[in-house]
Amino acid sequence: MRKNITDDGAKAIVEIHRLLKDCIIFENIEDRALICKNINLIKDYKKDVPEEMYSAIETFINDEIKPIVYDTNYFDFMIHEDFGEYNDEGHFVINSDRSLEMMIFLLYERTLELGEKLDEFASKHLYLNIK
Repeated sequence: MRKNITDDGAKAIVEIHRLLKDCIIFENIEDRALICKNINLIKDYKKDVPEEMYSAIETFINDEIKPIVYDTNYFDFMIHEDFGEYNDEGHFVINSDRSLEMMIFLLYERTLELGEKLDEFASKHLYLNIK
């Protein structure tokens, strides 16, 4: 359902999209402090967007962004026994440059998947609702 959105609301939507995108780009996906800061900045825009839209934004954050920070096993998708093994202290030790490259590739692939999810979300819940 389309709603009339003020200029401040439209600017807030664009800024929310930018902040979310900033959380999931390859350079930032492991930066917990930046992700938490961006999530908190998004809260500042709550008053500028319709309640239904903000609820969808919160759901996206809870489902896709917060696990990056709060799920201690989030990056386990990069750990394969072919890439190395855990040492006595419980740290994963990479066994070769090739393994490191593969792990970087997997992380990059994840950021692309998250970017596609964000773009789909933004198209459906953010920008289609602007008149």
